[in-house]
Amino acid sequence: MPAFLTFMKNRYLILLTFLSMYFMSYFFRVSTAVIAPDLINDFKISPKELGLLSSAYFYTFAAAQFFIGPLLDKKGPRIVVFLFGLIASLGAFIFALGQSFTVSLLGRALIGLGVSCAYMGTLKIISIWFEPSKFATLSSTAMAFGNIGALSAAAPLAYLTSIFGWRGSLSFFAFITLTSALAILFFTDDKFKTDKKRVTTINIPYRKILFDKNFLIIAFMEFSWFGSFMAIQGLWGGPYLIENYNLPKTAAGNILSMISIGFILGAPVWGYISDKVLNSRKKVIIIGLSIFLLTFIVLSNIFFEHASALYLIFFIFGLAGGFGVTGYAHVKELFPAEISGTAMSYVNFFAILGAAILQHFIGYAIEYINLENSGHNKFSTSFIICEIFIFISLALYLFVKEKSV
Repeated sequence: MPAFLTFMKNRYLILLTFLSMYFMSYFFRVSTAVIAPDLINDFKISPKELGLLSSAYFYTFAAAQFFIGPLLDKKGPRIVVFLFGLIASLGAFIFALGQSFTVSLLGRALIGLGVSCAYMGTLKIISIWFEPSKFATLSSTAMAFGNIGALSAAAPLAYLTSIFGWRGSLSFFAFITLTSALAILFFTDDKFKTDKKRVTTINIPYRKILFDKNFLIIAFMEFSWFGSFMAIQGLWGGPYLIENYNLPKTAAGNILSMISIGFILGAPVWGYISDKVLNSRKKVIIIGLSIFLLTFIVLSNIFFEHASALYLIFFIFGLAGGFGVTGYAHVKELFPAEISGTAMSYVNFFAILGAAILQHFIGYAIEYINLENSGHNKFSTSFIICEIFIFISLALYLFVKEKSV
């Protein structure tokens, strides 16, 4: 037994256990894109209501960012991620088994609240168990691992729903979430080294962050980037492919998988270019925003006669979208070390808020602005919303400061 416990306290196994919860966080984040037709049929809901159902995850997730950091610092990631994981699994069961739109909306909101600490908890466990020199590498690896969860919510989820239905499939992943939470409680340790010597009472100047011009530009960019990215990956990419190209769910799921593959490859590449090639966060983000904008223009203006071309388009979409992670490094460098963590948490709030608002807003656009339209025009006009946000972000980013003096 002692040998077993020693094995389970291997720091890489502890990290992998925490990553399992982040995997589920990303899975639930984008799962509605594949099961959207099932949700519409089962609950008899409109595009506006579908947008709200998907966005409920992000609203509670975003709100939780204001207290997750202090909880992780005070109680430790092990107990916090475990307890929130229980909430996530409960929400997943409610969402999967709910017989009304309102009940499933509650379940979706509880999922968002429950997984809101998954990534930040993982970063905290990295800081406890690993040397500072490994933090950047491991945190980017964690982000890539999360997108494997997104990959699982595309083609594999589409296949499972074709056999077990969306309720049975989601119930299975609710059980996996519960298992992950219990594994974190029983098989991990966050007491390897103490941070007590470094804990000091700091009066964080919140206004200095929230009213800083450079912070606001970066926050708006993250809002626009992640909101637009999740609008396609997390919800409307599925209906766009199914309705616009008359594709079955499995084929749409295969194409959506290319977004995750592109992102998994793209995020580290953008980071390497930023660190080693251009030595600039600003230039990388401007280039990334430009390519990202072009992919939206293509999706909203070109109808492909052969759906196979969409594999490449969605791969480029994910590859280009990987630039957005660089924004966290940018904001970190613009503020003193004492408040850089808070600044990154606030940026994360705006990113998640963007996902909630843009998904919901596009649902309104599809239902009202294009009520008389159908097929390609319905989605292409709605995607212009994302293009406007991305274009404004690109224009504003020309005026952001590169780094602190």
